[in-house]
Amino acid sequence: MDSGATLTAVAAPTVTVRDQYNNLVPSTNVTFTVATGAGTVNGGAAATVQTDGSGVATVSWVLGPLVGANTLSVTAGAAPAEVFTAYALLGYQNGWDASIKTGTAGARMVPDLQVILVDQTGAGVNGVQISFHITQGGGSVVNAPPPSQTFASRNSGGSGTAGVTNVVSWWLGPSPGANEVEASVTYLPSGRTITLKFKATGS
Repeated sequence: MDSGATLTAVAAPTVTVRDQYNNLVPSTNVTFTVATGAGTVNGGAAATVQTDGSGVATVSWVLGPLVGANTLSVTAGAAPAEVFTAYALLGYQNGWDASIKTGTAGARMVPDLQVILVDQTGAGVNGVQISFHITQGGGSVVNAPPPSQTFASRNSGGSGTAGVTNVVSWWLGPSPGANEVEASVTYLPSGRTITLKFKATGS
């Protein structure tokens, strides 16, 4: 079981194939299929890979666009399917996604930044601080520059909708090029930091 943000990669699912005598089986096909959550494996809805010399097969797994549970079914020959589960706990709101949006250098982006935080059942979680950091482009959040403000925080549920933060305004950097803001939260009880990125190109 793993957790992360929507449209981001989680730990690579890995299986080891053995025969009825518990011997490792190299060069056999293993199929990984997205069952729920609309994510991708190796860039598609399903991927078939061969085990290596140690009988191990692995793929990359990116969670889908909505918060909540994602599952992956894994089959090899006649063996029973194995299921991996991961949870997208931090997600985009207010029209944002993982794509790179376009804006004007030095100007405020539209729409404002906003995220949602949920638990493993998909229910909104309130009262958790979520940080927004400018990580590329030299812009500003909350306040129009100058001076630039590179950090802001919002509490989940602050918007009045369960798990959804208040918005954060974002001004792109003064020079044309790539801009990025990272939203992050340290989610208890695991203590793991979950992040997602807002990306824009200023022209």
